[in-house]
Amino acid sequence: MTINRDYVSTQNTYENENRPKYIVIHETDNYAKGADARRHASAQAAGHLSTSVHYYAGSDGVCQAAEHKDGTFSIGVEYNASHAVKDADNRNTINIEICVNSDGDYGKARENAIALVRELLRDTDIPVERVIRHFDARGKYCPRKMMDSPGLWTDFQNQIGRKEPEDDSGTSQGEHEPAEIWYRVGSGWKNGICQNQTGAYHNREFAVADCRPGQYVYDEEGNIVYSGDDRNGQDFTYTQKQFIRDVQKTTGSVPDGIAGDETIGNTLTVSRSDNKYHPVVTSLERRMKALNYYRGAIEEDSGERPHFGKGMEEAVNSYQKKVLGYKNPDGEITGKKKTWESLLGML
Repeated sequence: MTINRDYVSTQNTYENENRPKYIVIHETDNYAKGADARRHASAQAAGHLSTSVHYYAGSDGVCQAAEHKDGTFSIGVEYNASHAVKDADNRNTINIEICVNSDGDYGKARENAIALVRELLRDTDIPVERVIRHFDARGKYCPRKMMDSPGLWTDFQNQIGRKEPEDDSGTSQGEHEPAEIWYRVGSGWKNGICQNQTGAYHNREFAVADCRPGQYVYDEEGNIVYSGDDRNGQDFTYTQKQFIRDVQKTTGSVPDGIAGDETIGNTLTVSRSDNKYHPVVTSLERRMKALNYYRGAIEEDSGERPHFGKGMEEAVNSYQKKVLGYKNPDGEITGKKKTWESLLGML
């Protein structure tokens, strides 16, 4: 088959660190007109996306965006620990996004993805049994159309040469999950793609907090919902990526700014009684201040030891109520649990 390699780059990759063991199938969930394979690959090459994959398959053809030897920012976030495959990660997978733009032909895009996978199976040592969904690797409801209609996934497997029936892990025909809503931060919107994108968030509040002057927050239709020039005098910004990296540094994880199994696994309980002087408190204070929950001082800025006090407890209580919907917040950021997952962008 013909593969357009004009957009291959090292943007958002782990250069020379990938040892492909699995092929992972995704869907873009981007229904905007014009958001086809070429547009996505071009945006990745230009650095407009905060994620990355190796290939985009659309009704307009297949575009390669990264070399197999480079790991991509594709499946780092854990959504549900009950998924079937436990060892797939950003450094041992080849990742393929199928485009779902409203002015494209999903059936044709899917056919192109199937042809691509067949070619990859011939050219690599990856067995057909290791062609999996994002759902299998991390518990994310993706690829959405094939999750909504499991027969499409069974057909996909059959067409690439895997004939045995698959266990869909409880997903049945007609069983739907609500579509994920994304807010994107960048400098513009063109052809269904956020330009110079620095982040994508499910929570509008997080997107606003990370939006700097000269940037905008866009909804999924490309509408501006917030301008970084409207910060009402607030010049304090501490982005989620900065937060993740600083948390990783203080808890013993690789500081790559991407929250995954290692990052959440190394988190610890922080409260007024547990680890209240731990260095990670500074990162938590900065992030809570950026999100407008914490109003107190950041001790490190005045050369003092960090201290998780009453102000931070109140901030965590408010965050747990508003963002997580807790009826009885505890003011504690419990290690490896939901508040940490939310702050790290893993929910």
